[in-house]
Amino acid sequence: GQVEVHDKETDVIYMLEGETTFITGGKMIGGKQSRANQWLGTDIQGGETHHLTKGDVIVVTAGVPHWFKEMPGPITYYVVKVLKP
Repeated sequence: GQVEVHDKETDVIYMLEGETTFITGGKMIGGKQSRANQWLGTDIQGGETHHLTKGDVIVVTAGVPHWFKEMPGPITYYVVKVLKP
């Protein structure tokens, strides 16, 4: 996947199956606006590494870079997007 930043959306991610290395925070590298209030990049400099598996929940607040960096196999997850007014 690509690094994402949402200017007005908080993501609540619930892992249903599989495992992944998920990075949050830091600085987005190579960021370009892909649509209104949405940025995509190629990497994150710095940031915090999370190992997510089935049953884990993580909240990524609006404006925070995040990235599914490594997936040893398929994953299934559910995302709820909370819009910032």
